[in-house]
Amino acid sequence: MAIDWEYAALGNPHFDAAIASEGLEWHRRISFAENVLGQSFNSRTWLAACRAELLINHLWTLATHGTLSTSLATALTKEQVEQAWSDDK
Repeated sequence: MAIDWEYAALGNPHFDAAIASEGLEWHRRISFAENVLGQSFNSRTWLAACRAELLINHLWTLATHGTLSTSLATALTKEQVEQAWSDDK
């Protein structure tokens, strides 16, 4: 169980795993999520959580820095956003 201390709430375990594994390569992220979530792992929920994680971090970067500067590692390009929303991984 993970507690979001910023919002003092329990979150969706798939989203928590997506946040915790955001720096890993895709195949390692899936392995991490499957191990952490065990029997409750759901591939559709996992993909949705990873998409949400990408966009939330992207929007946070825009809100805090006010730019899409390529020097900011968390800012996504249009192509990266499109890839995140495709089913091709």
